Amino acid sequence: METLARENATAYLVIDALDECSIDDRHILLRLFARLMGHSPQVPRWRIFVTSRMNVDIQHEMERLHAAQVHMAQKEVRRDIRNFIISELERDPRFDHRAIRLKKDLVDSFLERSDGS
Repeated sequence: METLARENATAYLVIDALDECSIDDRHILLRLFARLMGHSPQVPRWRIFVTSRMNVDIQHEMERLHAAQVHMAQKEVRRDIRNFIISELERDPRFDHRAIRLKKDLVDSFLERSDGS
């Protein structure tokens, strides 16, 4: 961080699935975001991108930080996941046309788990 500050650079931080962190780790990261988003001249310009389900603590902190938020409809997320899984299975020679039922079971299983269950 010191090097970035000296160079007056912009830094990018990407966190995927913040909600899957333990509550303690999530709070540590949320405090770090607040510090990084401060306007101190010793801190580089940070661009922080976070994906997460909107748990109450995350929602509250993001609102407190005045963070821009983009909400995705669950239906769209499930469609994207389904399309990705199907395309990956179609590329894998182990899942030829005879494995149609197995493909369906795999897609259903991944989609169920993507809902956080």
